[in-house]
Amino acid sequence: YYDKRMQIKYILGMTLHQMKLNQVAAFQFIGVVKEGQNKYVHQSLEKLSLAADALGDDTLLNYAITKVNVDEFPKTHRDMLYYRIGEFQARNQKFEEAAYSFAKVEHGSSVFPTAKYKQGLALAEAKQLDRSLVAFEELIQARTKAGVSDPGRVAGLMGKARVLYQNKKWDQAIASYREVPRDSEFWHDTLFESSWAMLR
Repeated sequence: YYDKRMQIKYILGMTLHQMKLNQVAAFQFIGVVKEGQNKYVHQSLEKLSLAADALGDDTLLNYAITKVNVDEFPKTHRDMLYYRIGEFQARNQKFEEAAYSFAKVEHGSSVFPTAKYKQGLALAEAKQLDRSLVAFEELIQARTKAGVSDPGRVAGLMGKARVLYQNKKWDQAIASYREVPRDSEFWHDTLFESSWAMLR
C-alpha cells in the first residue's frame, strides 16, 4: 500500500481526531502536508487547524495558517481561522492586519464577541482611536439583547471607556464606565479607572 500511504495517513489522522486524540492526529496531518503533491493536503491542513485549535497549540496553528488559503477553508470553520489568524497577527504587533482579520468573523459566530473586542484593541494599538470606538460600539449594540450584564456588552463598554480616556475625552469616558452594571465582575475596575478620568 505504499502508493496509498498519504490516504492512509489522512484516514489515521481523521480517526485519531474523532477519538479526541488531537496531538497524535496533528502529526499525521503534518506528515501529509510535508509530503505535498497529493490530493489530501488541503483536507489535512483543514483538520490540522481544527486539531491545533482544540489543543490551543499556537505552534501547530501558526504552521497551518502559513500554509492554508482561508477562502478555500470550509465556511463552518472559517470564523475560527480568521479569529486565530487575528490573534497571531496581534501577537506579532501587526495590529492593522489583526483588526482586518478579526473584522471578518461573522456576526452569528460563537467567537464574534471576542473577535470584535480584540478588533477594537488592535485598532487602539494601531492608534486608530475613532475606528476602535466604532468596533466597541458595534460590540455593545450586537450584545444589547443579551442583557445589561452580558460579558460581551460589558467588555465593549470597558473598551470604549478606555479608548475615550486615551483620547482625553474624560466626561465621555466616565459616562461609559457608569454604564457597566454593579453585578458585573468588572464593576470595581470601573470605579478605579473612572476615578482617574475624574481626576483629569
